[in-house]
Amino acid sequence: MSRVRQLTASIGSTLVSQVLGILVSLVFIAYFGRLLSKSEMALYAFLFTLQSWVTLISGMGLATLAVRDTPGLAAGGQMPQARRLLSSALVYRTLVGVMVTVVLILLAPRLGRQLFGSDDFASEMALVSVGGLVLSVLSTASLLQWALQRFQWRATCDLLGNVATRVLAVAGFLIWGFQGFLAGTILGGMVAVGLQLYTLRDVLCLDLLPPGPLLRRSGPYMGSDILRNLLMNLDQPLVGFLLGDAALADFFVAKRCYAFFAAAAMAVTGPLGARISEARIQGEAALKEYFQKALYVVAILFVPAGLALIALSEPLLQVLVGSKYVSAASILSLYGVVLAVSATYELWYEGVVRLLTGYHAMLQNLIVSLLMYGAYFVFLPLAGPAGIPLSATVAWLGAMVLAAWSIRRRVGLTCRPGLYVRPVLCGLLVMAVVLPGLWLPETTGFFVITILAGGAAYALGFWLFAPPEVVSLVRRLKNRLGALRGDVAEAGGAC
Repeated sequence: MSRVRQLTASIGSTLVSQVLGILVSLVFIAYFGRLLSKSEMALYAFLFTLQSWVTLISGMGLATLAVRDTPGLAAGGQMPQARRLLSSALVYRTLVGVMVTVVLILLAPRLGRQLFGSDDFASEMALVSVGGLVLSVLSTASLLQWALQRFQWRATCDLLGNVATRVLAVAGFLIWGFQGFLAGTILGGMVAVGLQLYTLRDVLCLDLLPPGPLLRRSGPYMGSDILRNLLMNLDQPLVGFLLGDAALADFFVAKRCYAFFAAAAMAVTGPLGARISEARIQGEAALKEYFQKALYVVAILFVPAGLALIALSEPLLQVLVGSKYVSAASILSLYGVVLAVSATYELWYEGVVRLLTGYHAMLQNLIVSLLMYGAYFVFLPLAGPAGIPLSATVAWLGAMVLAAWSIRRRVGLTCRPGLYVRPVLCGLLVMAVVLPGLWLPETTGFFVITILAGGAAYALGFWLFAPPEVVSLVRRLKNRLGALRGDVAEAGGAC
């Protein structure tokens, strides 16, 4: 298979894996959202929190180092050194992860009392700690696949692991109840780890690099990894320990719903951001034209989506997980604002990464973190779990202003403020159409009708408000996607 076809197949397999993974997760959360109590759902949420804790302490910047250095070592004919680096990253992270997990198991009764106010879930907290280790090892193995640029294997293993974890969780729940649910999740994670390690068997070895020099090399990445991990995962323990298990369950369900939209935003901003470097080579005028078009494409896609999420949060939760989590509607509504702001910020951040120095990228992450953590102390006492998306909105807005100022000052790139007016008008049109759907009976059929009406309103809004040059850009993207689908089909036939 040619390099182009191989790249095309890798992109296609990744997209298919993401779509199928989202569908599996949706079905899973819809099923167990109705079966599990809020305390049990909070424990399930804490499984991912403990995974982040294990990764936070055991990471040591090793996975980032492996992702950064492995392609160069492989291309330079130093595959034995790459094998030692990959094996060392996996072994050292796992060993430290085991030690962290032992501590978490010893602390399980205390963590359970802090979260639930009793010792009723002490054994479950111990199981969750073990699950956190398994999922952390799984994430390490997945990163090693990424370092080796084995995107098809990575996509396949991630999808199969996703399915195995959910299937065994369901089977365990039907046989042993909630403890069986946790045990099935852990067993599914172990199956996924085994599959990942099997596909990595040709690059893993016992000849490890000395830990001292290796940690000195990975040291510069430790702080960045810790900061990013805290930024992404501090919210759930804050909600759980400060506000209790019921609040954590509501927040977890709302954030999982938002995560599907956030994944779509990243899938769009990534390819658009990659094109910024090419546009820069063509000159200042071409860069400005492209960046404004790309920014508008992101805004016209996700500003209306965010406004629609604000309007549809309650019926969406009603249809997806039942009336038990309608109390999370206010949280999900505010995540609609986060979606509109964060998707736009991601493109500005791509501009910082590709047009400015590494110092500016570090500064962006630092400012986001400081704003986010500072806003937690303001909004959590006032708004409860809804304070998390409020804090995120403040952080993304502040960081976006900094990114725009930095790019303008260093590169001279500016964007019209009116660029956001048209997407907002389109979003308001969508809201005007879907809001009457809130008075319809809360059934899946009427919800689908409301979604279809909102989609038609969006198409009308795009046609009314999109400038001609953006319509032209969207058409070119559509043509490229058509060509991509053709290449994937041809590559599949060749295989």
